[in-house]
Amino acid sequence: MATQAELEMILENASEDELTYFVYCGCQYAEAHPDMPVQEQQGWGWYMSMIAVEAERRKVEPLWRKAKRFAVRNSGAFKEIGKIAAGVVMGVIISDSLTD
Repeated sequence: MATQAELEMILENASEDELTYFVYCGCQYAEAHPDMPVQEQQGWGWYMSMIAVEAERRKVEPLWRKAKRFAVRNSGAFKEIGKIAAGVVMGVIISDSLTD
């Protein structure tokens, strides 16, 4: 099972749709397993409360948190854009050196 820090990171970087899906899946699991042990019930309650806290934070979150979440979700695209930009710059430098 994931640690609390790992779950917080996952929830912090999740989109609104993903948070909604997490809640939906949690409710479906709880309905499907009404006879789960007390310790498991407490774990699911803790997880669902973490989702609720994250949803409340997003109502008043600062811009830097939104930007961080965006950057984490799109880091692969940013890496590809950086590689393309570096290639273009190197091409300009090389072509300028060859023409001189």
